[in-house]
Amino acid sequence: MKKWGVIIIAIFIALIAIVAIRKEIHIKRIAYPQQPAYVVQAAIAKTGDIADYENYLGEFINYDEAVIKTRVNSTVIYCLDEGKSFKKGDVIVRLDDTDIRNSIKALEFTRKALQSELIGQASQTEASKVLYENALKTYNRYTSLYKKRVISKQELENVQNVYEQAKASFNIGTQKLKSINDNIGSVNAQIIQVSNNLRYTEIRAPFSGAVTAKFLNVGDLAVIGSPIIQIDGSSGGYKILVNVPIYKQIEVGTKAIISYKDKSIEDSVARVLKSAKDNLVTVELLLNDNPLQVPSHTYLSVSFVTGRASGVIVPYNAVFRNSENHYFILKVVDGRTKLTPVMVKAKNDKYACVSGINSGDVVLVGYESKLLSIPDNVKVEALLDK
Repeated sequence: MKKWGVIIIAIFIALIAIVAIRKEIHIKRIAYPQQPAYVVQAAIAKTGDIADYENYLGEFINYDEAVIKTRVNSTVIYCLDEGKSFKKGDVIVRLDDTDIRNSIKALEFTRKALQSELIGQASQTEASKVLYENALKTYNRYTSLYKKRVISKQELENVQNVYEQAKASFNIGTQKLKSINDNIGSVNAQIIQVSNNLRYTEIRAPFSGAVTAKFLNVGDLAVIGSPIIQIDGSSGGYKILVNVPIYKQIEVGTKAIISYKDKSIEDSVARVLKSAKDNLVTVELLLNDNPLQVPSHTYLSVSFVTGRASGVIVPYNAVFRNSENHYFILKVVDGRTKLTPVMVKAKNDKYACVSGINSGDVVLVGYESKLLSIPDNVKVEALLDK
């Protein structure tokens, strides 16, 4: 009986082993799926040359456009309404000039008083001059007599005292005369300055056009430098202002491509307004019309053509940078990626001119984030652009 129990247990263990072996064989026969190849757009590098661009934003504004600001502190008593048209030379803003005129009157009164004082002081100074000159003559004569021992020292000292007093009186009168003249000159300068402010109380249109914005109304206080109205000209013409780093050396005549959405036009630099502010210069482009059909103060993409470069040409989105700011391209070699460092010689919104690869190489293209996510030396299915 014990013998049969051992036999049954052995048979049971054998069956379990057979089942385990068959399962292992079955598992080994299962074909696990392999990592699929990356499917990415690709292009073929070619030899050629491209224009090199510097890209900026420029503000599109009417050529005849101005924000009218005040140069004096005063109350607005007349202001052309928004939407109203005007001709060159028309009064568009008038400020209250009462305080300015009162200041001029007060200064003129002060000047008149100083002029009267000047006349009186001039008479006194002239009289003291005569006394001084006579005292000087007497002193010189007495000095000569004293040397000849005709008069005593006491007599000479008495004459000398009279002379010193006359001289001091004349000098004081001369200084007062100069001081009054200086005061009159200062008041005259103030009258001129305040009188000049009168012209700032009546603002005339520098060109024909219309009021496009109104910042202050009649009765409001206009503080120096504050805007009152904005005006646009009707003579046509527009300008684009671009702030460019001074070291870029954009010059008059430099070709520019101006873009807005899917439209582009070409122009050239008309003026470069030099300025050391923030190490920038303002580049001005002039347009006769508005071909992009954009409103004033729209910001446009402006690309300046700074040169050309020759070499291997690839699509602009084939080049990407790593975290260390080095440029790379993913080539396709024998169906696998090859991370290749390159030097960018020029780049614009369509192509890049590089060195480090050869004409005919297949390169991957796409968003920089996507190219950065593809490892080196992995299978890839390159879809060439037709």
